[in-house]
Amino acid sequence: MSSNHREAMGVKHIVVALVILASARALGQLSGTVTAGLGYHQNPLYNYEMLSDQIHEGMIDLRYLSGSPGSQIGVGYVGGLMIFNRFEARNYYEHALSIRFDNASGPAQSTPSTQNSGEEEQEEEEVPPGVIPDSSYSYHTLAMKGSGRYDKTAYEAYDNSGIELLAAYRFPVWQDGFIRLVNQAGYRSYTNLSVLTNMTDLFTFQLGTGLRKQAEIGGRASVGLKHFTTATYDTSLYDIQSAQSKSHGKGKGVGQGSGNIKKSIIANAGSTNSFYATFGFYGIRTWATGSLHAELLYAITPGSGGRYLAQYAQTSILSSDIYNDFFSYAGPSFGITVRQTLVYGIQWTAGVEWGRRQFVAAALDLDANVIADQRVDIRSELALGISRYFEMGETVGLDLSLTGTLLRNQSNDDYNDYSASGVSLSLGFGF
Repeated sequence: MSSNHREAMGVKHIVVALVILASARALGQLSGTVTAGLGYHQNPLYNYEMLSDQIHEGMIDLRYLSGSPGSQIGVGYVGGLMIFNRFEARNYYEHALSIRFDNASGPAQSTPSTQNSGEEEQEEEEVPPGVIPDSSYSYHTLAMKGSGRYDKTAYEAYDNSGIELLAAYRFPVWQDGFIRLVNQAGYRSYTNLSVLTNMTDLFTFQLGTGLRKQAEIGGRASVGLKHFTTATYDTSLYDIQSAQSKSHGKGKGVGQGSGNIKKSIIANAGSTNSFYATFGFYGIRTWATGSLHAELLYAITPGSGGRYLAQYAQTSILSSDIYNDFFSYAGPSFGITVRQTLVYGIQWTAGVEWGRRQFVAAALDLDANVIADQRVDIRSELALGISRYFEMGETVGLDLSLTGTLLRNQSNDDYNDYSASGVSLSLGFGF
């Protein structure tokens, strides 16, 4: 499929979404944001070369909400276009259409994570129409989302589409305490890389409790399965990677594997299932003008059977971990985010993340030679942002924001040992 044809299809999808949501405006609340951004990134391809570029971004976000006391249904569309200046062939767009239903029932409990003021006591209130607070009501959520990404021909391996389903139930267990159960299932198809097409299912158990209406602490644990739908692979396109040597599989195709470095290297090619589990603790603190959220997690990958598409200089056109999600690595991670309202309505956000990731594959040099039995990354990231919303009318406004990021990914895999930084300015029009 040509790039022009993909772009035409994307325009049609956007028009259809606009028509669907605009036709519903008379029945509920329709809101939207159109955002344009310009930025400079020191390493937008996230690899060892660290080549810089200017990046232009455009996004449209439409939301339709309809509610009654205690329940709410929403439909949303998000579409985004990423345009590179130096790496024009990397331009892509992606979009998603979602529908979500929320329902709250039962008496209100005081839950700190949703109390944004410092008042000691508040009277119980009924859930207002169209508003579903994430509190200690019995709380149900059902959601479905379809999404897709489309790249130019040179990078069509990124093309993918999929569907995600979510079901969640939260209920009180004691004063200010709750349990939340969440199940997320998905299917993701890589049109031009069928060896990575997969189905996933992730179940999460969360236990939390409030502390004096302005804080919440708790723990969560998750278990998941990722199933690859193809049990064979084309040996004319892929070589197997192992810690000891590069061997050659019995997958379909005409090649028997010659060790040609122009082939892509895939780890655990014979495995169709990978498993994931994580457990950890979190804390939330809110006050009148801001909030703080911190979380400590530890992930494991039992069996280490996840497929992994390796990156190296001579053949890899992949420049991010788009194919290497959390099923691909284990290890500890920590994150903290602070949000604060300053003078004149300025919003300030700061976030720090750190993690040690031990992947399910060996580390390579730039010539695809194995240099360590397992790839290990130590990833540190700092993000800062300020924004200001300007009201232009009763339901119309402009949002101006400036963000900056610093990233260091220290790895024993040569391709993935890099640093990155970037700054971007965006202007959003909302209604």
